[in-house]
Amino acid sequence: MSYVKRLAIKGISWTSVGDGITQIIRFGSHLILTRLLVSELFDLLSLAYLVITVVNVFSDIGLKLSIIQNQRGENREFLNTA
Repeated sequence: MSYVKRLAIKGISWTSVGDGITQIIRFGSHLILTRLLVSELFDLLSLAYLVITVVNVFSDIGLKLSIIQNQRGENREFLNTA
């Protein structure tokens, strides 16, 4: 197995484990909130989280990835423009 392939598999593994842990923590926090809040407040909070997530997803236009992939990514003028 080549070095690049091993690095890719290692990166995918770490990303998958991190995402899985994030989902488990999110699920646990939702279970705790269902016990602490009354039903109406939990519904309102879930709706607010949904709106925040949708706004966050639609406002991500890929600037971080384009800076990382660009050759001038460490150039101060390029970073200030982005």
